[in-house]
This record gives sequence, C-alpha cells and structure tokens, in this order.
Amino acid sequence: MKTKIFLAFIYFWILSIEIACDKPSKCPKSVFDIVGIESLAIWRIISPDNFTPLDKDSIHADSLIFVVAFEEKVIAKVSDFNLLNTAYATEPCPIPRTDWKLDSVRVFEVINNLDIDVTYNFGFLQMNIDNQNDSFIEKLKDASNYAPAELRFTLLNSPVKKDIHQYKFQFFDNRKRIFEIKSKPILILVK
Repeated sequence: MKTKIFLAFIYFWILSIEIACDKPSKCPKSVFDIVGIESLAIWRIISPDNFTPLDKDSIHADSLIFVVAFEEKVIAKVSDFNLLNTAYATEPCPIPRTDWKLDSVRVFEVINNLDIDVTYNFGFLQMNIDNQNDSFIEKLKDASNYAPAELRFTLLNSPVKKDIHQYKFQFFDNRKRIFEIKSKPILILVK
C-alpha cells in the first residue's frame, strides 16, 4: 500500500512540474506556403543598410528600391513539447521556412499598356537578374526560403530621361505558378 501511495505521489509530482513548466509556445509559424503577392512598395535607399518608404512621387534612379512582400499561409506549426524544453533553457525558435522555390523573375516596364521586358536592367542582392545563371537562381531560392518572404530589387541603370515609369514584376515558382504585381507609376529622376 505504501508503494502505491509513493508511486502516486511521484506521478502527481512529475505531472505538476510538467504542467507548471510547460508554457505556451511563443514560436511563430514554422512552415508556410506562398499564396500570392501581398504588396509592392517603393523605397528610398539612404545608405547600403538603411531604407525608408518613399514619401514623394519622384525619386532618383540610384536611390530606388522595389520591395516585394509575399502573402504567406501557414501549413504546419512547430511542436515544442519536450521535457527538456520545459526544464531547461532552450534554443531560440526556429526561423520559419517554406519549401517554396522561385525558378525565375521577370520585370517589365509598362508603357501604353504594353509590357517591355527590362529584366536585364534590374538587380537582386548585388547581382543582375539572370534567370540562366545558376548562382543567381540559388541566391533567389535561398532568399525566398524564410519568412517573411520579401525580395528587394534595384534599378541598375538610370532611364535615359526623366519620366514617369511603371514596372510589372513576375515570379515563377517550382510548382509552375506565376505571381505578378505592378508598381504604382513613379517619376524617376536622372542625374
């Protein structure tokens, strides 16, 4: 009888410690899928690591950056149940990931409702957009693998003259889906 009482006491003691130490997860979603494009923002480059949203209708070409934010959908969550997790300090939450992979990117300038391919004139992570270059495609896939999925593109060459420009970005993924979005028209200044 004493053994049963002792075992019951140990069982309830372990259970109470487990319940008391088990805190709800503060980890964000862990696996997500891209279901569309959330927004395309135009930002101004202040310094190489400092950007601000554009607050005017015009910008110099060398200060221009396009920021494409993708719409995400959670497809799985991190399970953090582990006796060691609750008893000791643990590693930080894992970075949310996706199996979504971009195959290529194309950029068009929209002129009188016609799309003119200007992909060659845009850069990503200090590289020209070159969908035939394996190194570029690998960087593109790596950059789109973590949340929040956001890609930044720069104009490599200034337009010939000061004018209003509008661009359309197309993204092709590993599941043969195409996501596209147009920028708002903007006056690009030349030096």
